[in-house]
Formats: sequence, structure tokens, C-alpha cells
Amino acid sequence: MPQISSAIGGAWLKGKRNILGSSSLVIDTKALTSFTSLDYVITARKDDKTEIRSLYLRVVQEGGSLKSSVHGKLGTLKMQVNEAIAGSNLELTIVNQETYDIEVTFARLILG
Repeated sequence: MPQISSAIGGAWLKGKRNILGSSSLVIDTKALTSFTSLDYVITARKDDKTEIRSLYLRVVQEGGSLKSSVHGKLGTLKMQVNEAIAGSNLELTIVNQETYDIEVTFARLILG
């Protein structure tokens, strides 16, 4: 299970993961009882920094399911972001659609 590495300003938490080419990885989990709305800032990059993708994601619990919206997507690197309920937790998964490995950094803010 991914571990959060540090806090930013008390409310933002950040983490970093490496994802192999053409594979997926759960980069974050959060108990459903601990939030109603989360914001994520996610950046993925190729090792040599020639390809990048950055985006802002909001995830909201509504009627027992998750709703999400992506804003401010930048870059050409191909990846997919999936959020799902797994037991009593939210799981945030990144799918690396490139053939090369990528480094993913993220920051999470609990809004409520």
C-alpha cells in the first residue's frame, strides 16, 4: 500500500511513485469515512524529462459513489487516472499508457 511521504502546509500531503511502462499502480488510498471531497495535483514524467503530463483532479463522494473532474491538463505523456472504491477506501490508480517507465508525483488535499 502506498505511503504518504510528507505534509505541505499542514493540509496537503505528497507522494512519489515509479510506474513501469504499459502498467498500472495504485498511488494513493484514503478511507471513505475521512473525506467528502479531495483535490489532487498529479505530475508524471519520463526519466529524461522530455515527456510530461500534469493535471488537477477533484474527487467527490456522492450518493455512495465517486464523481471526479479533471482540470488544467498539460503535456503529451499518455496516462490514465482512475479512482475507485475498494472495500472501505478510495484507491487512486495511474495507468501508464507509454512503453517507458514514468515517475509520478502527487499532492492530495482533503476539502471536507
